[in-house]
Amino acid sequence: MANLDSVRYASGSKPTSEIRLAMQKTMQTHAAVFRDSQSLTEGCQKLDKNFKEMDDLKVLTLKIAKNFFKCVIPMLCIAY
Repeated sequence: MANLDSVRYASGSKPTSEIRLAMQKTMQTHAAVFRDSQSLTEGCQKLDKNFKEMDDLKVLTLKIAKNFFKCVIPMLCIAY
């Protein structure tokens, strides 16, 4: 629970929308219907980079945090 609270009240410099958009574009480019192992490998590396950006996450409202998790968790499950 403490981990979720640390994300919900994060006060870094990267807005959730910026990280979500980067993850979305990575998934659309590297995990689309037509893909190969090289594309998936590259996509996983880029998602790792996107995920590390969450260390500097900035949450403006709790509603945004909720929507962010609704988008990010499924993307991470699909990627791995």
